[in-house]
Amino acid sequence: MPGHAKAATDRLDVRYWPPWAQYLTEIISKVQQAVRTHSDISKLRFLLYPSGLLAEDREKIKQDDAGVV
Repeated sequence: MPGHAKAATDRLDVRYWPPWAQYLTEIISKVQQAVRTHSDISKLRFLLYPSGLLAEDREKIKQDDAGVV
């Protein structure tokens, strides 16, 4: 497999790695908290592709999905 194909495959593997999903849910929560504190949560928008997330992480995000498109 050429180097660029392996690098692309490696990056995809990381997106389906459970700690990545946990990290992502934590980042979303921290950004939401910061926007609530320093700005207006109604202005927050970010696009989330949930296909790489575990079901439990998708549920955590659904509990507070302010800004999630």
